Amino acid sequence: MPRPERPLDPAAGPVEELAAGLRELRRRAGNPGYRELAVRAGYSAASLANAAGGRQLPSLMVTLAFVRACDGDTAEWERRWRHAATEKARSSEAAATDQRQSSEKSPYQGLAAYGVEDSSLFFGRQRVVAQLVSSCGDKRFVALFGVSGSGKSSILSAGLIPALSSDRSQCADHEKGIHPLEGPCFFPALITPGSRPMENLRLALDRVPPGREVLLVVDQFEELFTLCTDGEERVRFVAALAEHAREPGARTRVVIGVRADFYAYCIELRGLAPLLADASVPVETLSEDELREVITEPARRVGLSVERALVTKIMAEAAGQPGALPLVSHALLETWRQRRGTVLTAAGYEAAGGVSGAISQTAEAWYQALTVEQQNSVREIMVRLVTLGEEGVKDTRRRVDRAELDFPSSDEILRGLADARLVVLGRSTVEIAHETLIEAWPRLRHWLAEDREVLRRHRQLTEDSRIWSAHRRDPDTLYRGARLAAWDGQAIDRLNSLENEFLTASRERQALETRSRQRRTRLALISMAVGVTVMSLITVLAFREANRANDERERALSHQLVANARDQLQVDQELALLLARAAYDTKPTAEAAAVLRQAVIDSRMRARVVSGQQQVFGVAYSPDGRRVASSGADGTVRVWTMRGSDEFAGEPRVLRDHTGYVRIPVFSADSRYLVASGVDGVVTVWDLTTDMSPIVLRGHGGEVSAVAFSPDGRLVAGAGDDGTVRVWDRTNGSPQPVRVLSLDGGPARAVAFSPDGVHLAAAGDAPVKVWNLATTAPPAVLSGHENTVWNVAYSPDGRLLASASADQTVRIWPTTGSEPPLVLRADDGTVETVAFSPDGRRIASGHSGSDTIRVWNTTKGDGEDPMLLHGHHGPVWSVAFSPDGRRLLSGSGDGTLRLWDPTYPGNPQVLDGHSGAAWSVAVSADGNTIASGGADHTVRVWRGKMRQDPLVLTGHGNEVLSVTLTADGSRVASASRDRTVRVWDTNTGAPIAVLHGNTKTVWSVAFSPDGRRVASGGADETVRIWDIHGMGAPIELEGHEASIRGIAFSPDSTQIASTSQDTTVRIWNANGHGDPLVLTGSPGLVWTATFSPDGRTIATGGGDGNIRIWHTNRKEQPRIFRGHRGPVWSVAFRADGQQLVSAGHDSSERIWDTTTGEELLALRGHGAFVEEARFGPDETLVTAHGDGTIRLTRCEACGPINQVRAIADARVTRPLNADERRIYLHEPGLT
Repeated sequence: MPRPERPLDPAAGPVEELAAGLRELRRRAGNPGYRELAVRAGYSAASLANAAGGRQLPSLMVTLAFVRACDGDTAEWERRWRHAATEKARSSEAAATDQRQSSEKSPYQGLAAYGVEDSSLFFGRQRVVAQLVSSCGDKRFVALFGVSGSGKSSILSAGLIPALSSDRSQCADHEKGIHPLEGPCFFPALITPGSRPMENLRLALDRVPPGREVLLVVDQFEELFTLCTDGEERVRFVAALAEHAREPGARTRVVIGVRADFYAYCIELRGLAPLLADASVPVETLSEDELREVITEPARRVGLSVERALVTKIMAEAAGQPGALPLVSHALLETWRQRRGTVLTAAGYEAAGGVSGAISQTAEAWYQALTVEQQNSVREIMVRLVTLGEEGVKDTRRRVDRAELDFPSSDEILRGLADARLVVLGRSTVEIAHETLIEAWPRLRHWLAEDREVLRRHRQLTEDSRIWSAHRRDPDTLYRGARLAAWDGQAIDRLNSLENEFLTASRERQALETRSRQRRTRLALISMAVGVTVMSLITVLAFREANRANDERERALSHQLVANARDQLQVDQELALLLARAAYDTKPTAEAAAVLRQAVIDSRMRARVVSGQQQVFGVAYSPDGRRVASSGADGTVRVWTMRGSDEFAGEPRVLRDHTGYVRIPVFSADSRYLVASGVDGVVTVWDLTTDMSPIVLRGHGGEVSAVAFSPDGRLVAGAGDDGTVRVWDRTNGSPQPVRVLSLDGGPARAVAFSPDGVHLAAAGDAPVKVWNLATTAPPAVLSGHENTVWNVAYSPDGRLLASASADQTVRIWPTTGSEPPLVLRADDGTVETVAFSPDGRRIASGHSGSDTIRVWNTTKGDGEDPMLLHGHHGPVWSVAFSPDGRRLLSGSGDGTLRLWDPTYPGNPQVLDGHSGAAWSVAVSADGNTIASGGADHTVRVWRGKMRQDPLVLTGHGNEVLSVTLTADGSRVASASRDRTVRVWDTNTGAPIAVLHGNTKTVWSVAFSPDGRRVASGGADETVRIWDIHGMGAPIELEGHEASIRGIAFSPDSTQIASTSQDTTVRIWNANGHGDPLVLTGSPGLVWTATFSPDGRTIATGGGDGNIRIWHTNRKEQPRIFRGHRGPVWSVAFRADGQQLVSAGHDSSERIWDTTTGEELLALRGHGAFVEEARFGPDETLVTAHGDGTIRLTRCEACGPINQVRAIADARVTRPLNADERRIYLHEPGLT
């Protein structure tokens, strides 16, 4: 039986009263299960159960969906919901008012940062505060880096400033382990850069008393990039900070607080990288002890206590989450408001919504109590308080002047937002209290995601209208042409008065100019009578003008389509491909070509069929690959015959033997039988070779959520709501089970047999349990999930067991030994389903929060870089690999089945062998020889086209960090942590030389193109050039001041380039004579270098995430290619020099046009880090990966753009529909 719901007291409050009413409505509707309600409502069972749980107010949308599913009166229930929301808001406001009027102050700050005055309540960060204090004693400039939500502002204001200012005897907090510096106190000056950083700095320093030592703290330093649009002012601001830090007399310490994802921006900003060298302090994730302090100590300081159950619950939700502090603080603030006496309770915490829901609940309850007009104003206000992030950068808060927010009731709304601690009001500014709100409030996320391109254009309009106003409404700053046309037909109710005035003035100015042109045209027509020659000239000019105008319109539309396509790459990849194709066809610009290449790579859907089942809850491939099955909300199972890999042939066979929805179907190993279960509590087994009625297996007392076949097809297992797993013998003719296994805690939701049939795994609300069916011993218990487990699956070899959970993770458990599971975190809603690929190397998961599919590697330490498949418009309930692993089938709440290509980007040939990471790869000129070096101390050499059974070269005593091949592939050299360079014959594997002389790790090695010499560089800061046979002493080149990371020969073998941690690139004469050419300008460690095929340029990759193209004559500044997020490990030119491939810490490899500097495309989703990338012949990419593989990828999107355009035609499964053509191409709709 389902678990009984907890009792409710309708008199306890408006939320409980509403929940009690929903329960009664469900009872009158026949008491359907929540899974069944989920089918009717289109919301998850968990959301609907929570709505009737009485712990927190559900959203209006969920409430009305619940009511519709129970055939209730939506108008009546909307009235009841609004009454509950209003009453709850009033009670919350009353509690807040009582708090404000009381002398008692909350020990928790919610979303707001802890200030200097709150230092006595600030806990959990003594380690980093002590590190900052120590750094300020040694250095004049210190940078604090941490992810959003890690508490940087509080660390600076409530930790560092009290420790370095006021009376030193008072600012020591020995209880917290913080000891102040010796000497006089610092005078604190705290600023944020804002849009005018120089002015803010001047105002802060003007308040410093004469003669005082200054602690200048620049919090939210990322505002220098998000709010200050003047690049030169950024540079001046950094220069001013440097000047204050370096001024004689040691009067000033400068400390900046920066979000970690802006590190690359920082080291790229002129003058800042040298300040950051050895001056960075990271904000680490809180340890469990530190998180416990954050929870308990503020309450203890004010005489309160925290229930142990509450501490345990918060620890489980927030431990190990680097950005969870604001969520924890807000949840504790709301729990404090719900306290009973002097105790903060778990019940109060649940009522507040918990860590994940408190902010959302606070924001949503406040929002729902507003009028419709006020709600519209809230939307316009909130989206203006966010700066939209570009690719790889999250959205950030934006401080705005109140004058920008002139919407109806804006003053009242801002006061309400501030009272709810959702925004902070300055003297004349407004900003979001913490960026966590952007992620935690679903409604705000929806507003920001709805049409990001419109928001970006709107944000640009806001800035342009401000500039127009600041320049006394100068007509030259108004919009014209395409920029003004982009606002034609757009709604103006979302604009403030200044923006409306700006557009009106722009249109009036354009109309004036149009009338002037018309007058000039009339005069010209009159003048045409002067002669045919003049008339012809004017005709030509008019024709050109018309062509120019048409060209501008096409460019504007193409640009808009490019932006739409880029946005859709994160939502619906096939729609992105359709839009990219339309952008290129409208105007074949460079940006249109680039997004077309990217969409061809990213769009992986190969077929789509509407099932006719309302929602598709389950899908399965038959083991012979000839059929697929789907189960759905209409109570049917449909069996489709496949024609090839991508075509559903004809109509499906429809099996109608269930009442109510049907869960995931499963084929027997011989593909003959199909089993399924559903809400009706029965398990059915069909023989697909006949038309006979199915075998019906009974015994469960309620819904059966999952079924499984034993490998021999004899046993059938079912997991039921009654908390049991029942096992039937299909062959004995009895509908009764032969074995009943209990989960001992809540419904059973998932079940799977091991491939050998010996073990049976099951899970649900209780931990995963694994029974040995050959014994009666108790099951093994796998604990770790923090919420319901909805699916389990064994790997084909039985060595791994995967589980998918509502705690937003996939866990991969070794089935033997005591090794902990690999935890794959999605963090975007319930993981509904998992499936292993046939080779067991990859696992696919389906998600109901983001409607996405992820394809992960199953090996630990691979970087966890999943491939994301976007396209479904509803929860992904089920996924299944084809028997050959080349297709992935999915079923969704949108009613469709879709077939995807789940292979690694570019469908590469994968070469296995290394145990541990493959750090380096090299390829011969003809592509017939490939060498790799790895963490397993070996070099591996693959020869010929088939590349089977590599030659394994052993001898190194530590990791092999770099390999290089001679052009003909006959020799391989390797560099290792064991301080040696080794040279082998690749035909026989015989060692040719072991080169000693390096005194530390050798990071890089390179053959000269003539194959006679080999060069190495390493941690001993010396370049060595050896005879390939090790004859004689090496040439030694010294000059670097830190470890050498990259080595490269010029094409004519006369020069060597070296890169170093000292930030320089040096070009040496290979004969050892003369001084090197030193290339400076990289802000940090330079990892790698390579010469172009003509030897005229050198490409380098560095720690700042940028690629630089230097001229070897040093007459020009380097060109900079931007795109990577994090260090660039490797760069390599294609043989013709027209393209460059790079690999970086962001797990991507990127292809660049070396002529234009444009990024042509990025390959992501490898499942592992890309350690090195090289071009092979015929547009082949050869890459080394963190999972020990070498991959050979035919880059179909790297070729001529006309070929890419043809691939796009072959790849799409549909055209743009009428709505999409109206929205994106601005075509008129049908009437």
